[in-house]
Amino acid sequence: MASVGESMCPDFTSPYIVGLRLLGRRELSETQLRAKLARRKFTSKEVEDAISQLRNDGSLDDRRTARAFARSEISLRQRGRIRILSQLENIGISKEIALDAVTEVFSDINEGNLLNSLLEKRLKQGASLTDQVSLRRIYRYLIAQGFEPSKVAELVFRRRNNHDASIIKDGDHDSLSD
Repeated sequence: MASVGESMCPDFTSPYIVGLRLLGRRELSETQLRAKLARRKFTSKEVEDAISQLRNDGSLDDRRTARAFARSEISLRQRGRIRILSQLENIGISKEIALDAVTEVFSDINEGNLLNSLLEKRLKQGASLTDQVSLRRIYRYLIAQGFEPSKVAELVFRRRNNHDASIIKDGDHDSLSD
């Protein structure tokens, strides 16, 4: 017979409690949590029961996870829509939920300013807009960060033209020939 104290203690080895503890550390998608619980050798029935219970009590929510992920990717890593959508799908978020989350999070963001600040950061790190090799490198980098190729091209070439115009204005015509 269990004492009074023992009957009130939760089973810290149950998949539900393990799931809560994992979710307490950071937001996880249902797919990620399912994989983590399965790696801990819980049966598939135990995992499904825990997932269902966590979903029902609001502890597990792919929509909340998608929004939190998108916000952190924008604020910490300055990622664009395309890359965030891809990453959300990679962690098991459905395409519909991912698109809703990205649309919601980007509604508060000026994507042009985000792209421009990422280009500025790259230029401060020593990148250059003066030759074709550097232009291509910056273009590929910004696209890899998830920005639309047309917007990247427009910004990079506008910045290059502004740079060239300032060189001409300052009288250095020879530096334009590559």
